[in-house]
Amino acid sequence: MSLTAAETPHVSPLDMRTAMAYIPTPVTVVSGMTVDGPVAMVVGSFVSVSLDPPLIGFFVTHGSMSWPALQQAHRLGVSALASHHDDLARKLSRRAPDRFARAHWHYEEGMPPFIRDAVVTLTCRVESVTPAGDHRFVLCHVESLASDTSAPGMVFHDRAFAQPGPVTARRTPARVSYLTPLETTD
Repeated sequence: MSLTAAETPHVSPLDMRTAMAYIPTPVTVVSGMTVDGPVAMVVGSFVSVSLDPPLIGFFVTHGSMSWPALQQAHRLGVSALASHHDDLARKLSRRAPDRFARAHWHYEEGMPPFIRDAVVTLTCRVESVTPAGDHRFVLCHVESLASDTSAPGMVFHDRAFAQPGPVTARRTPARVSYLTPLETTD
């Protein structure tokens, strides 16, 4: 059953943002090599789409300054940040023009750049870009991947970076017990 616009209660952008803050999301960096050099952006909407064929996706806001340049890259790299990348994640999340200059990149000829010590790295090519409200959904085919399970991945939850921990049966209403906030060094 679908609702018409008249039957659908109004959900404000602020209500939506506040509710979605309680759903943990991975912290990823999408990067590419262009004729002007490396380009990257932080993506908090990464999702696994399909195992066969291997597809991933992420959302890009219509106002993104990085996406127009990234679209020019032959391949994209996705680096899922590890919990020890918390300082880097804070720096990369700022809108400063040189925010990626201090990142520790791994470069290989003909490949997109990756963040060193990422938990998972994926080499992808864009399959499609579909409008989705105030964003675009970017669907990518995964060409290769690597993973390093020596450190836990980082998530963004309740407007803060956190690391997953062991899942426990007991949960408190204020905080989900399997997420551990990362210490702030600012």
